[in-house]
Amino acid sequence: FPSHDNSGMPEYLRRSIELLDRKQHEILLIEMRTEKILDAVRKRVLDLDGIELFSAEKSPLRAVEKIESFDPDVIHFSEPSEQTMDPNYLDRIYKRDRRWKIFETCHDSSYPLSSKKFFPDKFLLVSPFQVKMMQDLGVPAELVQYDVPPLEMSNKSLTLQKLGLDPNKKHI
Repeated sequence: FPSHDNSGMPEYLRRSIELLDRKQHEILLIEMRTEKILDAVRKRVLDLDGIELFSAEKSPLRAVEKIESFDPDVIHFSEPSEQTMDPNYLDRIYKRDRRWKIFETCHDSSYPLSSKKFFPDKFLLVSPFQVKMMQDLGVPAELVQYDVPPLEMSNKSLTLQKLGLDPNKKHI
């Protein structure tokens, strides 16, 4: 879980893991930083069966060593790798003779493409705008959207009353 994202990325990651066949494949989740703001989603991810969590705690060297010993078939960065990890260590992951495929997802359309130095085998993007934005990089891209279930609308007055608040006043 990259700590800079407290928006929809952690939930997207959880849903992605949930959809994987965890009985047929080993899944290693490397956490670069732990933050309290993500605890609820983190717990929901860890409640899924078949996941090994490795906490690198801000140590890109520990993360790279774990990747190399795990020897995965696929590495998926949930954000651009340069944002997730110190670029000085990415050479070991993106090496030419690597055995694994690398995918990257980007959850932010403001990412400066001019700063991209490490290119995955494929981008798995969350919006049509991002697919268009990344096409100039010459890397295959696929749109993988997470359908957000519709919210069930509750009766505002009843909800405020249940909370002991006056429905005739504004509450912030």
